[in-house]
Amino acid sequence: MSRMLRSVFPLVIVVAAVAALAATAALAQSPTPSPSPTASPTASPTAPPTATPPAFTAPAVDSASAQLKNASGQVVGSAQFFQDGQGVVQVKVDVTGLPAGSHGIHIHTVGKCEPPDFTTAGGHFNPGGKKHGLLNPEGPHAGDLPVLTVDANGAGSLQAATNRVTVAAGATTVLDADGSALVIHASADDQVTDPTGNSGARIACGVIARAPVYSGTAVDSASAQLKNATGQTVGSAQFAQDGQGVVEVTVNVTGLPAGQHGIHIHTVGKCEPPDFTTAGGHFNPTAKKHGLLSTDGPHSGDLPVLVVDANGAGSLKTTTNRIAVAAGAASILDSDGSALVIHASADDQVTDPTGNSGGRIACGVIQKVEALPKTGGAPVSSGNPIPWLLLLGVLIACGGAFIWRAGMRRRA
Repeated sequence: MSRMLRSVFPLVIVVAAVAALAATAALAQSPTPSPSPTASPTASPTAPPTATPPAFTAPAVDSASAQLKNASGQVVGSAQFFQDGQGVVQVKVDVTGLPAGSHGIHIHTVGKCEPPDFTTAGGHFNPGGKKHGLLNPEGPHAGDLPVLTVDANGAGSLQAATNRVTVAAGATTVLDADGSALVIHASADDQVTDPTGNSGARIACGVIARAPVYSGTAVDSASAQLKNATGQTVGSAQFAQDGQGVVEVTVNVTGLPAGQHGIHIHTVGKCEPPDFTTAGGHFNPTAKKHGLLSTDGPHSGDLPVLVVDANGAGSLKTTTNRIAVAAGAASILDSDGSALVIHASADDQVTDPTGNSGGRIACGVIQKVEALPKTGGAPVSSGNPIPWLLLLGVLIACGGAFIWRAGMRRRA
């Protein structure tokens, strides 16, 4: 018996040592809470010091969008308007190819953008009869927004929240009977001078149109890996469908030529380089004409223009209810599949059948993403179970070896 104890005693030591090492490793890997950094208050040059901007609270319950074009008809950006349940609208604007500097940007009262001067958009959206300017004590107009800043590469973005306009129906809706437009001006807005803040000429304009609202919870999803003509991966796309049939399309690219590019869902899930013609034409089960601005369109697979910056990077996020990930007549996962194709030139969103988008420069087959567990993802646990399973296996192996050795000695 004493010989058995002497044989088993090293096992106890090994078990204790391994357990201690495992506990130490677990503690070392556990994140240590750190105090949240205190943000330094920064003054906004475009809002009154006493004004508190309304806070947007996701999810959006209504939304709209606009495609911005310059006087020559080139797409220079896009804007999204998301309204939450409290009536706050988040405005997100992304532009490229504009003159560097500060630019006034406002919602105008008529949904019409006829170049070259865009005067058809009317004056500022102002149902409350206020004076112009976020800094004006008698203002602002409902359509007044902070200044848009464009960098040396011609790219700029703006994100602001407002409760002076709505997407949903009502006295301040931007989707009233004659619509509305988002207009960018040549100069900075001083946010005081009525009626335009000395913002100068109108250099870009986009008609604001309703967009379907994605709920934020996907019930079905698909993805595509985008490759160029030489087989290099240049980006990816995700398609997430919610319970109401709205699909959110998210595209991220890199290594593409700077500028605007047509991007569409095509009818066949095949991407053979170099010209990707195997992807077929645009996905169009309802036999419409091409173009988001076409009175006889659009194709189900038509999407807003993808804007790529001077570094070759670009992104697009939009929603649509013209396609589906789930099975059905509009499914992009039908028997022959479908593909996402990026073109060399901008899509004019009118000319049938492709919007004069030029050659195909990137393509990705759209494939179904397997559903997550019903819990919404990976099982939640207090830690990664794999290391502990390995540890258990090691302990069992060591214990078995020592017991076998003890038994052999006892026989001897």
